Amino acid sequence: MLRTRWRLWLVAISIALLIVIITRLTPDRVFSTRQSPPGEQRSTPTRAAMSASSRTIDRSPAPRSAGNELSGVTVTAATGIDDPASRAQAIAKLDETIQRYRATMVYPLSSRPADDSNKHTTHWNHAISVSQPFAVDAAKREIAATATIDRSFASKGTAVTLELTASYVADGAPASLDQADAQLQWRDRQANEWVTAQVVPLQQADGRWVGAVVPSQVDALRTTLREVRLVAFARVGELSREFALDFAYAVDPPVVIRGIASDRMLDGHLVVELDVDLAAAVPVGLMATLFAADGTTPIAVFDDRYFPTHAGRQTIAVRFFGKILHDRQIDGPYRVGAVHGYAYRQSQSPDQLWFERADAPAMMTQAYAASGFSAADDRSPEAEAQIVRYQDLRAALGGSRTTPAP
Repeated sequence: MLRTRWRLWLVAISIALLIVIITRLTPDRVFSTRQSPPGEQRSTPTRAAMSASSRTIDRSPAPRSAGNELSGVTVTAATGIDDPASRAQAIAKLDETIQRYRATMVYPLSSRPADDSNKHTTHWNHAISVSQPFAVDAAKREIAATATIDRSFASKGTAVTLELTASYVADGAPASLDQADAQLQWRDRQANEWVTAQVVPLQQADGRWVGAVVPSQVDALRTTLREVRLVAFARVGELSREFALDFAYAVDPPVVIRGIASDRMLDGHLVVELDVDLAAAVPVGLMATLFAADGTTPIAVFDDRYFPTHAGRQTIAVRFFGKILHDRQIDGPYRVGAVHGYAYRQSQSPDQLWFERADAPAMMTQAYAASGFSAADDRSPEAEAQIVRYQDLRAALGGSRTTPAP
């Protein structure tokens, strides 16, 4: 959702600019701030929990007081502004903000079309690299080393592979290392130092130094989850450099996803009930991608939180927004993949226990016609209430409450 977050940041920046402009116009008459009185509560938009059977979601709009009140700021009608051009500029900026917000909220934050802005959700367990120049050869040519691990998360029993290479900075041609070593380390927070859990042997071949380790099988990590990293050491002559690559691993998965319990079209959307087993009743962040039947064409991504009331076997409802499927016009069956997430442990380190579900065997839905899904935009009470607040501000600037069409 990177692009979505950028859009929301742009909305926030636009509002800040508006406040600056308006304050310059009538600093004593447009805004008067006030503290919320003791005991007054303001609702915060609540993201949908995923199990309808165990939770009630508050979708009511934020309360509005009498008069023009905007998120803790009392808006007083601006009269006597002697600079119509500045007022028009402020209204134009606000209109731009409203249009951008409406475009962003066509889909709920929990379910978005799969695109470049959220490919990190689909291709989440990716390789990590770090590179830096650190030495020169006898001909004074600068040499850089690059360390790469093949994944950012290792589930129980999964190996992490480290590769160390060297190249000339000027042209990228391969260079040689005199020595290469590697260690798997864990962080001792009390001593504030990194401790070697295991030396990782590296094998040299074709200018590459490669080694692998299974974190969950290392004695120091077998029963206790720790912060870990793989560290590569490169040396050329008397010069050496350390390259550290942090990653996450699992001792025992906090969430086991067994498959699809059921799937159905509900209110124009696709709802997939995942059959899961939770080790503890703690908040769970869950991400998934809906693919076409080929398993390679992403259609929609899901990213939301689940708040279980008990541990053990249960279902988690994953809702893919209907308009996405309708507009893509790709019929089912669909494949649910790239399923991963974390269980949140408050006041513990690390506080997030990651998990993943292997894409094989495939989790397939029933057949659906894409045209049968809803083509309607999302109209959440939170988003509608936010637009009303923008319109309140527009009216306070002397404009109409109706925003011009884009």
